[in-house]
Amino acid sequence: MTTPVLFVNFGEDHVSGQERVLLDLVTGLDPSRFTPVVWCNSRRLAQACTEVGVTVHETQFEFYFDFSSPRFSPRRYLSFVGEALRLIRSHKIRVIHANGAAPVQWLAPARLISGCSLVLHLHTRYLRRSRYVLLAHAVDHAVGVSRQVTEGLLEDGMPADRVEVIHNGFDPARASTSDRDLRSELQIPADAFVVCSLGTLVPRKGFDTLMRSVASLPDSVQLLIAGDGPLRKPLEQLRAELGLEKRVHFLGRTEDVMAVYRASNAFALASLQEGLPLVAIEAAYAGLPVVATSVGGNPEAVLDGVSGLLVPPGDHEALSAALHRFLADPELCIRMGNAGRQNALARFNMKQMLSKFEDLYIALSGPGRRLPLAARLRPYIRLVRPGTSFRSN
Repeated sequence: MTTPVLFVNFGEDHVSGQERVLLDLVTGLDPSRFTPVVWCNSRRLAQACTEVGVTVHETQFEFYFDFSSPRFSPRRYLSFVGEALRLIRSHKIRVIHANGAAPVQWLAPARLISGCSLVLHLHTRYLRRSRYVLLAHAVDHAVGVSRQVTEGLLEDGMPADRVEVIHNGFDPARASTSDRDLRSELQIPADAFVVCSLGTLVPRKGFDTLMRSVASLPDSVQLLIAGDGPLRKPLEQLRAELGLEKRVHFLGRTEDVMAVYRASNAFALASLQEGLPLVAIEAAYAGLPVVATSVGGNPEAVLDGVSGLLVPPGDHEALSAALHRFLADPELCIRMGNAGRQNALARFNMKQMLSKFEDLYIALSGPGRRLPLAARLRPYIRLVRPGTSFRSN
């Protein structure tokens, strides 16, 4: 008999880092032991789940009382709780996996009523207000993709034995074996030094900073940006303003990411905020030296001075200087690229990630793991102490 697990995801209508990890989980779990069901608000994610044969339900979610949240609707909120209970009953769910904190706001009461266990999977660090209004402390267990994203819960008083880190895993078997030659397609000179970056074109990814850093490098340096998003046109305008029309190439969304890495000499990640970047891990596996900002889980994915270089966020001069080190020292690139590949294979293994989640689901679906209400309320009791404020991170 398998253990049914309900995966719940609230996010934008795309399949990016957080959604990719969810798809890795639902397709990688041992089918003889687990039956995954997905509940989400994204049409694209729902379609991706359907394509791999996973049962999926789609609802347009909302969450409340947080920054920029819509006005609280008791009717809508109770409808989410009610639908959660219907899904739990109809699929005989034993464990709920919240892929991000927002769904916990309506999953926590559903969990209390149904008696199943609730896991929170953190892909980014939430501000204190968000952690409390989303009821993040009410879960049975919290998993972070990096140490940094779990620190807030521990600071709030959540017991350490209910919090752990499970790094995202990369599956080398998914690496593309196509013979696509992007340098030839884009007419990039053979002697050019090519930097690549991948991600959704949104402000927190810092592509504007990356482009400004390339502008101060020699003309032999070119940049490949794979991904799409709302900042595509503003970034194209910035490219023109910086005079980089022949040096910065927007590739749009691409499934053949290994072709991007093969065409490149280095990888850059200019994020202002990050959980644990799968793209940096993939680039390291491809043998590229990586320069990344020192935010979120980046220092865990990129070993500073060993597999790459870390720079302050938003500092295009520091980013430019790091890329110039790669440009000026081919041996450094080779050495860091080799170290990064070894680090990716050893620490960010897909099988390890799946095994740890499987063990967690089995432990939480068994008897004796139900937490008393007092244990769940402890962080909320601490909140009312004098001097404590939502304004703290």
